[in-house]
Order: sequence, then C-alpha cells, then structure tokens
Amino acid sequence: MRTTILSTYPPRACGLATFAQDLRGGLLRAGLEVDVVASVREPGGEGRRAEVVAELRQDAREDYARVARGLEADVVSVQHEHGIFGGPEGRWVEDFIGAAPAPVVTTLHTVLPDPPEHYRAALLGVARASTRLVVMTETARALLRDVYGVSPSRVDVIPHGTPAFGEPEPGLRRRLGLEGRTVLLTFGLLGPSKGIEVALEALPRVVEAQPDALYVVLGQTHPEIVKHSGEAYRERLIAAVEARGLGEHVRFVDRYVEGRELQAWLQAADVYVSPYPGMDQICSGTLANALAAGLPVVSTPYLHAAEVLAGDAGTLVPVDDVGAFGDALARYASDVEARRTASEAARALGAPTEWGQTGEAYRRTFEAAIDEARGPGPASVPAPDGAFRVHPGALPASLDSLSALTDDVGPIQHSAHGIPDRRHGYSADDAARALVAVYAAARRLDRPPADLFRIARTCLSFVHHAQRPDGTFHNFMGYSRSFLDDGGSEDTTGRALWGLGATRAWAPDEKSRALAREVMDRSLDVRFTHARAMAYAITGLDLALERDPGHAWTVEALRRHADALVGAFEAASAPGWPWVCGEMTYSNALVPHALLRAGARLEDPGLRAVGRRVAEFVLRHSLTADGFDAIGNRGWLVRDGERAAFDQQPIEAGYAAWFWARSGDDRFRRASRLAVEWFYGRNRIGAPLFDEATGACYDGFSEAGVNRNQGAESVLASLLAHLAAVDLGLVGPAPERASTPRARPERAA
Repeated sequence: MRTTILSTYPPRACGLATFAQDLRGGLLRAGLEVDVVASVREPGGEGRRAEVVAELRQDAREDYARVARGLEADVVSVQHEHGIFGGPEGRWVEDFIGAAPAPVVTTLHTVLPDPPEHYRAALLGVARASTRLVVMTETARALLRDVYGVSPSRVDVIPHGTPAFGEPEPGLRRRLGLEGRTVLLTFGLLGPSKGIEVALEALPRVVEAQPDALYVVLGQTHPEIVKHSGEAYRERLIAAVEARGLGEHVRFVDRYVEGRELQAWLQAADVYVSPYPGMDQICSGTLANALAAGLPVVSTPYLHAAEVLAGDAGTLVPVDDVGAFGDALARYASDVEARRTASEAARALGAPTEWGQTGEAYRRTFEAAIDEARGPGPASVPAPDGAFRVHPGALPASLDSLSALTDDVGPIQHSAHGIPDRRHGYSADDAARALVAVYAAARRLDRPPADLFRIARTCLSFVHHAQRPDGTFHNFMGYSRSFLDDGGSEDTTGRALWGLGATRAWAPDEKSRALAREVMDRSLDVRFTHARAMAYAITGLDLALERDPGHAWTVEALRRHADALVGAFEAASAPGWPWVCGEMTYSNALVPHALLRAGARLEDPGLRAVGRRVAEFVLRHSLTADGFDAIGNRGWLVRDGERAAFDQQPIEAGYAAWFWARSGDDRFRRASRLAVEWFYGRNRIGAPLFDEATGACYDGFSEAGVNRNQGAESVLASLLAHLAAVDLGLVGPAPERASTPRARPERAA
C-alpha cells in the first residue's frame, strides 16, 4: 500500500510536524510505502527531507489541487489543523482532498466542543470530503456525532502514538544535570496556552514538601509567538521565578527537543505537569508521551486529560486552582509509593500507543477506506454495443406520446394498454417531470413541435394550482379536477421545485419564468426530512440559479438543503454503504447528481467529494457485467440485504441516463448510454421497453415479462433517456439489428 501524508513536516518546528514524522515511521514499520507532502510557508527551505515529494505553499490556493492531482498513492493521510492550511479557517485543504486521486483519511487534531459556526462549517467541509476520519479519543468521536452530526461509523479512534520507552541509560540524570533532584517536567513549544504561570505559582508548596524539587520547562517559544511578540512571554516567566525566589527550583531549556533527546528527558523526570488553561484541548501529544514514559500526571481537566486520567495515572485539578495544583504536585513529589502506583497505571495506558502499533491501526483504517471507496459490484463500466444508435424519430415520437396523454389539465397518470385511463386522474409529480423534459427537448430540437409549449404551459399551470399556502404541493387530482389529498409527499414538493427550476432556466418566455420564480420563492423555506426530496429540491434550485445566479434566497436554500442531504449521508453511511438512507430504491442517480451540482454551484469541494463517493456507489449497484440493471421494487436493496432483481421500472433507467449524461466523467457517460440501451432490450429479460410504433414506454418488467401498460411516469422516463441519447451523440440512422437482444444472465446474489 502506497501512502502519502499531507502535514507540516520537519525541519518546521511544530508538534504536528513531529507527529507526521513519527506516524510515517509507524507506517513504515507496518509495511507501507510512505511519502510526504509538506505544508510550508515558503518552499525550498533548508533541510528538506528525502521523503518529501512535494511542498504545498499554505497561502497559495492554486497549489492545493495541483499538488493533489500529481500524487501517486493508494490512500492519502491528511493531518488536519485549521492553522496549517490557507483560506478562511484553513478551508483550502478541501481543494486538496477533493482533487486527490485516492481515498482520503483525515486525522482531526482539533475538535472543538462549542465551535463558532465558521469553524464548525470548516471542519464539516473537511469531514464531508474525506473517506474516513481518525480522532485520538472517544471524546472526540462523541463530539463529532453530537456537535457536528458526523456518523460514528465513519470515525476511527486511534490514540496518539508514542515512542517505545526502554530502560533509561546509566548515568542519564547526571548527564542532564538532574542528579539528586525530584524532577517535575513540562515540555513542548512555549506559549500562554501551556499555563506555566499556574505551575510556577504552585511550586512553593512543592518545594516545601520536597526541598530538592526541580521544575524543568523544556522547549523553545512557539515560532508564531516569537514572530509577533518576541520572547516577552518567556521573559515574564523568568521574572516571576526570580520574584518568588525559585531560581534554584526552575530550569528553562530553550530549544526544540524531539526524538531520543526528548525520550531521555521524559525518562529522567518523576512527575509530568500539564496545567493547560484551555479546556477544549482534545488531544495532547505531550500528555500521551508522558503516560507512555510512566510519569504520574497532574493536569487541569481539559478534554484529553479528563478522558485518560479518570483512573489512577494522575490527578485532575480545577483550572486556576493554584492550591489544589500545589497539593497534587507535592504529593507525587514527596510520596514515592504514590508515584510508583501512578507510574504503573500510566505505563498501562501508554503501552498500546507505541508507534508501531499505531501504524498497524492506521493501516487497518486505510484498508477500510480503500474498500469503502472501491465498494461492491463490477470494477468498471461494461463496454457499450458499438453499433447502437437511436433512430432520429425516437425523440419526436416520445413527445407525441406525452402529448397524447396530456389534456387541458395535465398528463393523465396511467393508461390501459396504451390508452389514457381517466379513472386515475393527474399528479403534480408527472407535471413537474414533464416541465423538465419538455423544456430540455425544446433546447435540443431545431423545430420543436407546436404542441410542446402547450404541454409546458399546462403543466406549469397545474403545478401553480397545486401549491398549498405553506409552500408544499398537493399531488393527486381526480379526473373531476378536485385534489384527492390533503398534501403531497416531500418528494412531490421536491419534484415541483425541480420542474420550476427547469422552467426558470429554460423557458423561452419571460411570463413562464416569472410565474415559476413566484411559485418557487414561496417554497424556499420548506424543510425536508427525506434525502430524495432534498436532492430534487437541490437540482431545481441549481437550475434556477443558471438564469439568476445572484438570487440570494435561492442560494441560501440550496446551501441548506445540501447541508441537510450531507447530514442524511453522515447519519446513514457505514463501511461499504456510502448512502443517504438505509435502502436504495428508485431515482438513485438523482442523489449524487444533486450533491455534485451543489458542490459546483457553491464551490464546495466537500460536497463534491461526498457526491463522487455516492455516485460510485450508485454506479456499482446499477450495473452488471452486461449492462444497466435497475434495482427492482420488489424489495429494493436494503443495507446488509439482497438486491431485488424484479420488478424493474423505467424511472430508474431514465434518471440514470439523464443525470449521468450530464456528468463530465466519461465512465458515467458510458453508463448513461447503457441506461439508454436498457429501453431497447439490453436488460435482464432481453425485451424492449420503448414502443417504437407509438413513442410510448411500457411500465417495466417482471420475471413473467413486460408490463403492457404505458403510464406518464414511464413515458417521461423514456423521454429523458432519449434526451440523454441526443447529448451522448447516439442519434443517427438505426443499423439493422441481427437479432432480438439476448436475455441477460441472472445476477449473482
């Protein structure tokens, strides 16, 4: 397995750079090939390591996608902190994740429990774009679930790695100048976030209990602090030491320490001091290292410490409670037995975190991410029949069939043996779909039939009449012109928005566009709970923005529905099931199309990344080695269940053909062609669904054969497929077919 890590990296002096270097070592020990992309302030600095294959300038947005596209990796490991990437709250890293050619596993080093909205949005963007996530504590996973709405099934907990601590070398304390002292230690880049002031204020109590106590503050000042205020913070600490007369009991070691030298200091210490003033610290590498070294810890109850120090490995004290801090430090400094007991507990906590074991844990997560991205089903799109062509009369014939079903109210829902069956009346669903198909057809025909715009105006009038005061829509109307329901389903409202968006984008007359906008505006505040309804709404809103990209209410509604759809994905997805609910039914190609369009419209790489994952999942469940194979509605496909082969309906193939043809991905355009061929007999029973004699479409098939009825939904599905055929360049003189298309073999369970 070839892996690329994106992170800061040595010689840059920061904890994340050290983590990335140590993680690389653990992955190498787990048998992986590992290279690095280093996030840098300026490229070409001295000391670039051989494993760094590229440098990414953190303040140059053009680098993010460019560097990602050049990677050759089976999996990419992103080490995420907001401060090491460019853009608002570091959001440019989403460009990198979105352009990466392999699954991305992102390690979140900060997960705030009460984030400002812009930070929450930034983390969610990264989470959505990533295949899987890693955090280092169970607390972090719970926060992702409860605060950010991320499904726990996408999150693995891998504790912060630590070095393997053997026996200390003889004479270590003498070499470090610590002989005869009881050593308290804090290490890491120095700054106000370390809380050293509290420890210094508590130190007299420690000295009183253990006169040989020495507090070592190990580490250089954080480079960002030096850049803005020089060494003023360190100088204030030194002044405080002198003012308290603690000069013999405090030592500042002013350099960046890592590797074996850091291990030596930890092995020479007796107690670890962690007085962080900020309670939101979700993971502390210094705390992890101290526990692995077997040091009792006295700490404020920040999130990481509160989780791991719930046992006997140390003591939690209230933040800013100097007396409690001093008492706890004095106890461990003066009581050898208390130190020994806590040291054993600390070693037990640290034992499973050695970097070799951490590398193995990451390898398992990487394998899961690759499997999830690969998904079930065929690995490639079957080859279409090179001779296949749609007769140029097929699209006009489909429109004639729709016209035959449409009276002065709208399309009649059903037919009996091809004859409109007035007993079933009309539906807003069909009127909305017809708006999409009719206006799309008018854009593709040199001479649209005169009746085409009559159908469009009739369907727009129906949708307008179907709208309820709350912005939702009735669906079913009897032939008596009375609505039969109190209100349609969420899908009905979503479909109405799709048809209205198509009208706003493509209607040739201003009056139709104006009415569509008025009706649509009254529905912008509608909320959905069902994923498919969200996807319909997103698709319609995106179409509306083609004509009116600056309409702020429409953009706001698009963002809200897109976030809700990703929320549904987060709640439902699981390893091997990157989907938006617990079953796949119909109109499945609509969902990734909506996510991809929203991602493009909102310039949101996270939405696009989720859309690609969902699209691959739909593709793999829609094809066999022979061609397109719709999920049957006699049981559908339930997670962990078997896929239904029958009854297959035209809506699934029609939507797949239409939405996939609009993708810029050649694989999906080839799959779109297979969905078109489904109508012509390249399907499970080898029977054509498109009625070339009338331009109508049969209502599907079971194992017993074709359903001979030809309702509006099927006619519109066929019409969308023929519009896709135009976009794919499949329209031309139809060649002679040697024989009836062969029946396809049964799909393996």
